[in-house]
Amino acid sequence: MKKMLGEFKAFVLRGNVMDMAVGLIVGGMFTKIVNAVVNDLLNPIISLFTGNYSSFENMFLVLKPGENGQTVFATLAEAKEASATVLAWGDVLQLVIDFLLTALCLFLIVKGVNALRNREEKLRAALLRKKEEEVVAEESAVPAKPALTKTEELLTEIKGLLEQQRSEEK
Repeated sequence: MKKMLGEFKAFVLRGNVMDMAVGLIVGGMFTKIVNAVVNDLLNPIISLFTGNYSSFENMFLVLKPGENGQTVFATLAEAKEASATVLAWGDVLQLVIDFLLTALCLFLIVKGVNALRNREEKLRAALLRKKEEEVVAEESAVPAKPALTKTEELLTEIKGLLEQQRSEEK
């Protein structure tokens, strides 16, 4: 039993499992954000163009009346409660719209993240090129002669005078 607990602990604490757990948690939160954007921002805008329907879920066609012969229902839930046979085309339409809007949101988010990554990579490449250019410039630059000290200046002057004197003697 101790061996199995030890193996389980090793399995759970491996990096891959922890990464997966973090991914699932972040994915769950990401799903909530995307659903909020679709349901609370985009669907109401669409409802302006579709006759004030914020949801198509209650759009249906009664194919067969319910147990009491009723054929008109305010909601899909009422129709199902009365055992009416209904074609719930609004549910399908709503799911298709939700899918398309969710896919659009995800596309825009991924596109934005990729744009940021590309920008960061370009900045890194530019910085790397600049550093390489600086190194090449430093390596190719001729080092300037250091300034002579007073003693060196005097010795240089004496050397010049001696060379001049020798050339005159010849």
